[in-house]
Amino acid sequence: MSSPAYVFASFPGDNTLKTVIESIAFSEKVLAGVKREVSRQIESVLSCRPIEFDGRYKSEPKEILHIDNYCDPDDTFNNIEKALNGVNPGIVENTEQLQTAFGLFFVIDDDRDKIAFQKFSKRMLIDKDKTFFKSSSSEVYDYLPESSFSLANSISGYYERSSKRLYIRSAFVGRQIFPSFSDEYVPGASAVEIREFLERPQFDTSAIHDFNSDSQKLARLVWLIRDSGIKLADRLEDLRDISRALNLKCITEDGHIRLFPDIEKTKLVLQIILKDVYRQGNEIFLSNSKRALTPFKD
Repeated sequence: MSSPAYVFASFPGDNTLKTVIESIAFSEKVLAGVKREVSRQIESVLSCRPIEFDGRYKSEPKEILHIDNYCDPDDTFNNIEKALNGVNPGIVENTEQLQTAFGLFFVIDDDRDKIAFQKFSKRMLIDKDKTFFKSSSSEVYDYLPESSFSLANSISGYYERSSKRLYIRSAFVGRQIFPSFSDEYVPGASAVEIREFLERPQFDTSAIHDFNSDSQKLARLVWLIRDSGIKLADRLEDLRDISRALNLKCITEDGHIRLFPDIEKTKLVLQIILKDVYRQGNEIFLSNSKRALTPFKD
């Protein structure tokens, strides 16, 4: 495997179910390091045993799921194709812009049929006001001159352009990178799975009654939470914080998670559990949207 010829980042579009693509320019020196690291990561994924994605099977560490005739519901790969064919995608101008990025995408020089990708998270951002360095000519540490970012230590999968086959680590990772992945490929939890989920001790006893079991969107979110292995106890702090900011009132006085007959409110609670909702300063955002959420009225 050779090096990436192109590096792109994907971002929420004006339509929250679509993405936009921008390219990332590296200096020749940095690109040489990126080449080595991405090549190593791709070789590791290519050695995994492919398993057909059926929405239920959880892959093992040495396996990777694949989806034939991937329909690209959010236009991510369609937009990369346009960029590779000469349509200017724009350039990421500063590190702060990457705060809303879904993923990074790499196209390989001597195997241009593959588009490798990795999930981008805020943990990969390096804040100039919180990071320190020491130059070789000095004995003291100083602030980093500018904010920066790093690559993840593994890729999340790759897409074959000719066959339109997607290889991906898991459905949970897929929906974090591709905003429309869930609607197209994630199954809903069964009635038994939903009941087992809502009977967890972190939920208020009213949760089963208030949950709308006819909603496929809610069933998908329950399936994703179960599939991800997220522990509800670990999400209570974020639930309290975001609930207060949005006047959502999803935590009861005795500290249990409350759900609602209102599908949109329950959907938001489940999205917070899934880490799809985050705080930026005094505002709260969905991970696939540029618009801040509006607090609920009493």
